[in-house]
Amino acid sequence: MIVALLMAIEILSADLFAQNINPITKSGSEVAPRRRSHARSAPPPARAPFDAQQAKAYQMAWARHLGTTVEATNSLGMKMVLIPPGKFMMGSSDQQVETAIRMSVKLKIDQRTQKRIRDAERPQHQMTLSRPFLLATTEVTIGQFRKFVEATKYVTQAEEFGTGNSSVPRKAAPPDKNEFTWRAPGCAQQEDSAVSQVTWNDAVVFCNWLSKREKLSPSYRRDAEIGWVLIAEAKSYQLPNEAQWEYACRAGTTDQYYFGDDYQALPKYAWFNFKSGSNPVRSVGSKLPNAFGLRDMHGNIGEWCQDYYDPKFYQNPQRNDPTGPASRLSSKSRRVIRGGDWWTNAIRCRSAFRGYGDQVTRSDDLGFRVLRLPPVNNRHPE
Repeated sequence: MIVALLMAIEILSADLFAQNINPITKSGSEVAPRRRSHARSAPPPARAPFDAQQAKAYQMAWARHLGTTVEATNSLGMKMVLIPPGKFMMGSSDQQVETAIRMSVKLKIDQRTQKRIRDAERPQHQMTLSRPFLLATTEVTIGQFRKFVEATKYVTQAEEFGTGNSSVPRKAAPPDKNEFTWRAPGCAQQEDSAVSQVTWNDAVVFCNWLSKREKLSPSYRRDAEIGWVLIAEAKSYQLPNEAQWEYACRAGTTDQYYFGDDYQALPKYAWFNFKSGSNPVRSVGSKLPNAFGLRDMHGNIGEWCQDYYDPKFYQNPQRNDPTGPASRLSSKSRRVIRGGDWWTNAIRCRSAFRGYGDQVTRSDDLGFRVLRLPPVNNRHPE
């Protein structure tokens, strides 16, 4: 009861604070800040658990503080939503792991998946994200990726190697070649479907192109030894790291999914559990959103994250603004994949489930969404 009261006071403080900050135009454009005689502090960070109404209050307070909007559309037509800074419990508690295992047994899920839940989702730990960020409400679509290819003549690694649905990092011999690429992923899709058959490397090249398109400095640089590297303090388009992804997915919730614990409700929120040959045409954003306004965080397409994958990383995590494993790894090291996909089961679509893949992996169930830091309208006291 006391905790709930404190949370209510905190949200009310944020809302009262927000009312004294710049308004937003009806068109949704950013607003030039008013000059104030006194500098004002930032709103409080979000602290999970919080409900949908509180999530919106946090978003609005931070949007007004930054002099921007909760949702904006970028030059490529992507909707980007503001995610406030905050604290949350990352991973699964022992009780949640056991619940997930019971669900797995009931659904006859393989032992390898059950082992990964036991080994990689705990210990659950508090995570702090101190900076707000913008996250695309859906995955990058085929149509958006097509604009990138047309502008740059970029050749994806599936096209370069001659094979989709593969993690082999070299050109395929003629007998092993196939026609699977982002243009023809292996199932009928359309321009507003999530792009797939793209590697982690393809995704970061797309991010750099989109940054340049909007006259921003690229977030990635090319290292001769290990490939693409995220530039420290990069603010332009990039892949979300694992903590940012899970925090955004949960949107204040602490359950197995962002809508609760009942996997039987998952069809309202996710495309999942379709087998090859029965894969429907899937438009992004056609399932119900979470409290932050994000869609397809469960199912549809597995999403590349920035981090290298380490199943033991939670045993000694970075608890403040994490960047993933710090050890120098080769370009062949595996990267984190989150969210589940159209092919997989309900257990792998859970908020805490950790997937991975070689960064040259390309598949018809693997794509990405983009993140960037929000622009700030600086305020100067009179």
